[in-house]
Amino acid sequence: MDLIFKSIDSILIVVLAIFFIWKFVYEIRHEKRSAVILLLLLINVYFIAKVFNLVLQLM
Repeated sequence: MDLIFKSIDSILIVVLAIFFIWKFVYEIRHEKRSAVILLLLLINVYFIAKVFNLVLQLM
């Protein structure tokens, strides 16, 4: 059961990381609000660190 939750957590983290990276690029291209861009940048850094941690755990 724990393995199932870890797998779901890993998939969810990767999907959220991809989504927030896409949203960040979208906001930059359309030059929307700078506060939103900064917030998305912080969220992206968090999720990239989480994905990097997942990759290190798999190795």
